Amino acid sequence: MAHETALTFDELVTIREQLQRFCALHYTSLAAFREGISFRFDFDDIIADAEAHHLSSSATCIESLLECPEVFRPKGAMDVFTLARDFGTSALKRPQEEWRSENAADIYCRCRTLPLIVRHLPKYNDVIGEHLEKFSRN
Repeated sequence: MAHETALTFDELVTIREQLQRFCALHYTSLAAFREGISFRFDFDDIIADAEAHHLSSSATCIESLLECPEVFRPKGAMDVFTLARDFGTSALKRPQEEWRSENAADIYCRCRTLPLIVRHLPKYNDVIGEHLEKFSRN
């Protein structure tokens, strides 16, 4: 960029402190919406079973928690890698027609959710191929 200005050391320190405060609050704010292996839309949202719910939203929350540096996770925090694995295993048990975001956008739901699942499954699951086939038919 032609017109950049260099930041001072004090400005960098301030920005770093702001980022650290954000990260510390980010983890706990997301964790507050966790219900089992899924994440609620709001505090009134009731998830009554242990299965994966709100696939694309939960995948987004889990990925965000995975990216949170260890130093910003509270002591005794959930094992997010296990959460990702369990969420993915459960999500793949859902029937194809229930892979939708807010009762619409079934392709979006797969695009948003499958990358997390593929990265964290303990072994390949043939259902992933079925979801990929759904892309080619649309």
